[in-house]
Amino acid sequence: MQILKKVMEWLASHSGGISVYGKWMEYVFYGVILGGAFFLVLWIFRSFGPVGWRFRDLKTKPDLQRKTPGMDWQALRDESRNKGEEGAYREAIRLFFISVLMEGHERGWWVYRREATNREHLSAVEGSAERREALGNMIQVYEKAWYGHESPGKEALLQSAEWLRLIEAR
Repeated sequence: MQILKKVMEWLASHSGGISVYGKWMEYVFYGVILGGAFFLVLWIFRSFGPVGWRFRDLKTKPDLQRKTPGMDWQALRDESRNKGEEGAYREAIRLFFISVLMEGHERGWWVYRREATNREHLSAVEGSAERREALGNMIQVYEKAWYGHESPGKEALLQSAEWLRLIEAR
């Protein structure tokens, strides 16, 4: 309380003689401290949630339309093909993989969320075990290429296309 009183006296001396101190200021001071503590606890709880967890994480309902605006997987697939022809296989594999995730969302195989990890997408695969295994193999190729564990070549891109055919067949 003494610190609060000194702060209020300092404010009064610099505000031209207007005194704003009263018994109610104690409640404002405690309210600010309690509010800050509440937001700190909320932030801590939020950081312990699963990877990709967000307050505004809206799930796609099964009865809603699966086509989401801004998700043009065909354009990404074409761009991936162009990058592959140019020899930029790392970028081509990345674009191809993202286009597969978007296509799977549109076709109802899984729900694509940008903030979800690859493993979360894999665990949400609907359908056969072969589809899940093919997507798992594609994830491995993507992660090796994108995170620099291997230098990808044309074979990796062709193998990803083959796994896409397996996913579509199931």
